[in-house]
Amino acid sequence: MSDLSSFVFESCMLGASPAKQNNLKKFLQTSPCPLTSQLFDSKNLQKPLLDLCDIHYSWIEPLIENLTETDKALFTSTLNKKTQSKLNAVEKEPISLSGLATHFIQDTIIDSLLEEENNFFPSWLLPRTSIYQLLDLSYEKLLNLIDYLGLHDLAFDIKHVLESAKMKKILSILTKKEHAYFDKLTKKKEPLSFSSLHLEKWDGNETDLRGVLHFRGINRLAKAIYGSHSSMLWHISHKLDIKRASVLKKHYTPLQNKKAHQLLTGQVIELASNKDLI
Repeated sequence: MSDLSSFVFESCMLGASPAKQNNLKKFLQTSPCPLTSQLFDSKNLQKPLLDLCDIHYSWIEPLIENLTETDKALFTSTLNKKTQSKLNAVEKEPISLSGLATHFIQDTIIDSLLEEENNFFPSWLLPRTSIYQLLDLSYEKLLNLIDYLGLHDLAFDIKHVLESAKMKKILSILTKKEHAYFDKLTKKKEPLSFSSLHLEKWDGNETDLRGVLHFRGINRLAKAIYGSHSSMLWHISHKLDIKRASVLKKHYTPLQNKKAHQLLTGQVIELASNKDLI
């Protein structure tokens, strides 16, 4: 029985008499589902499905763009100051709403964000295995992680650059910390490779190369989280901006080689755990 099936089954048992519960338990093939105990934990009962502070403002923008200015001000007043600032919605005179009104508006936003989700789990119900530590990363830290993952592609392809001047210019786009990490990568064989970066054809545009490496990092991240609970993709996507999230979803495909997936997941976990870099 899947976690979700066990969860529904045990939730139904809560309303049954003790005798009936004992009779029903024999149909469970495994130990009680941990999701049930988590969900009905008194501390978790007060938690919302989503913390809107974790949602990138670009996901909120389409939800309020067609509202009147008055309604837009009401909706944005329930968001944190950082999100309000990004939405250019910081009011000179703060709007004071009752707790009930605030919760109603926030629930409306959450319902809109989850409208097309059929199997959504809040982050606090997802397993806390190593890969799920990504859920604790902020937008800025996720971008850092993606940039460092992209260096793995660069490390694999740099050997095709024969011109010393071009190689020097490529390496000049890296920060001091990135350079140190890249040096470590080049001292060992990169076990995973994707399509060539064609660095030998690079025209010297630093912004373009940075962008390509960043998207390569998103590709690695997407393939690393593939196989996790589907809500993992939702949470990571909504921590990112819509543009990056669309790239993440596009590359959210399986690696055919199980060992390759384990190696890639290991790279992501190791980086995410490195507090000096991320």
